Amino acid sequence: MKKKERLKLINNRIKDYLEIREMSQQELADRVETNRAHICKIVNGRSPSLSYAMALKISKELNS
Repeated sequence: MKKKERLKLINNRIKDYLEIREMSQQELADRVETNRAHICKIVNGRSPSLSYAMALKISKELNS
């Protein structure tokens, strides 16, 4: 699987979990200590990459 495909899969999973948890992008941003614009870029696939540290933080918040 190519990097772009992996990122798209991750983006879609984050979007799905936000809906399931009924959590806003702002709330997730606050919980992972970043800004909403950064989360928006990740969710909408406009972020060229996602650091392991940020992916881990997001994962922990969405799975809690």
